[in-house]
Amino acid sequence: MYRGLVVLTCLVMGACSETDEFGPTSPVERDVTPARAIAAQAKGGAHFLTPDGFNRRLSFTANQYVDGSVKGQWQLVAGSAIVHGTITCLWVDGTDARVGGTVDDAKFTFFQEGTDIAWAAVDGGEGANAPADATTNLRAFRNAPPGSAAAFCATGEAPPGLVLDEITRGNVQVRTF
Repeated sequence: MYRGLVVLTCLVMGACSETDEFGPTSPVERDVTPARAIAAQAKGGAHFLTPDGFNRRLSFTANQYVDGSVKGQWQLVAGSAIVHGTITCLWVDGTDARVGGTVDDAKFTFFQEGTDIAWAAVDGGEGANAPADATTNLRAFRNAPPGSAAAFCATGEAPPGLVLDEITRGNVQVRTF
């Protein structure tokens, strides 16, 4: 009786499949496609001191998917300035990354909304004996015209003043999958 009820329920609801021996897959499983798998990632939080002694915090997460699309966010906090934006490009080679995006929100700063921004990041590894992680400051790309970030990600061409600085606190992770 019980087995017949299960079979009848499967037939009426269309929930069973002859090809899936473990039962139906969830809607979430069906929506995941190989094209949305992460191929490369750069993320982290970097604290560094400017030559004039001010602390800057850069936080970012950038994912590049196997279909080539990129998604992520970034934020810079420098004194009272808070700048936030969307990641639009990512290039990864080993432990080196070039990241670019747009400025979506800028408060108490000279950064202008709607402009491009870009930086480089280096993952020095993990552990006490690993070399320090590094990032470039964002001033070299401040208020860059649209297309500048994409060009930097693709070619590495940067304006003068783009220098890698060892971070004083934080962790940067760059990897491919």
